[in-house]
Amino acid sequence: MKKLLFIFTLCLCTIGISWGQTVFFSETFGSVSATTSIATHETNNGFDNDDATFTGTADIRNTNPSSGYTGASGLANVFFTNTVGKYLLIEGINSSSYSNISMSLGHHKSTTAGNNELSIQVSSDGNNWTTLSYSRPTGTGTAVWLLITPSGTIPAAQNLRIRFTQTSTGPQFRIDDIKLTGTAASTPTITVNPATLSGFSYVQGSGPSSEKTFTVQGSNLTADINITVPTSPAQHYEISKTSGGTFSSSLTLTQSGGTVSETTIYVRLKAGLSAGDYNNETITVSSTGATSK
Repeated sequence: MKKLLFIFTLCLCTIGISWGQTVFFSETFGSVSATTSIATHETNNGFDNDDATFTGTADIRNTNPSSGYTGASGLANVFFTNTVGKYLLIEGINSSSYSNISMSLGHHKSTTAGNNELSIQVSSDGNNWTTLSYSRPTGTGTAVWLLITPSGTIPAAQNLRIRFTQTSTGPQFRIDDIKLTGTAASTPTITVNPATLSGFSYVQGSGPSSEKTFTVQGSNLTADINITVPTSPAQHYEISKTSGGTFSSSLTLTQSGGTVSETTIYVRLKAGLSAGDYNNETITVSSTGATSK
């Protein structure tokens, strides 16, 4: 079985991640007993993330495990030999609910002259790719593991792809402990109070029933709130924003800056109905991205 990935919000800034940032993707590559192809590791459920797909011509090794940086998992890593075109492709990362997305990963180079020859690219569609930028120190003592944070725009997408590609016949590279962090989007929310009204009885020929009320408010909205009464098999209710005002089958509450302040809605039974009780019909309050009430 693959390990479960828990999404959590960081409360400290000591590891280089800003306040309010959420780690929504983390991959440590598990562990292997011998050099293993990416395809075999995928078949063996060796990756942390069930929802992502891993393909490529690089391989998975436990040799030279990650170390020397905070969060180094120290087990398997992805090895890119010095053959141009060796790659790892990760697909199926859902980053659509996040903004200000950044990436960090453990990065190892085999030579002190090596720098950024391992290309790191991202794509939202698998056709158009953006290359992220990073730079490794060179010279004595730099052929080591280092935590890097490539710069560049990482898209919010239902299917974010990340591709690592060897572009040089010089240094060999290893990667480990990939993390994606972002600012979680606020969820549009509608609040209705009370959730249920009762006592809608109609006496034939008496005209509209007496009014009852409920309140509606919204926060973090991306669209206006729409309120509709059922019209099938027939319309029985009608609604208004003012007592004794103009009643209709639908209303719109206009959001401003994502907010609809608490608003009283008046509801009654319309004129011309048959005598009886009308207590089992649903008035719907909705807005794009919010749970309807």
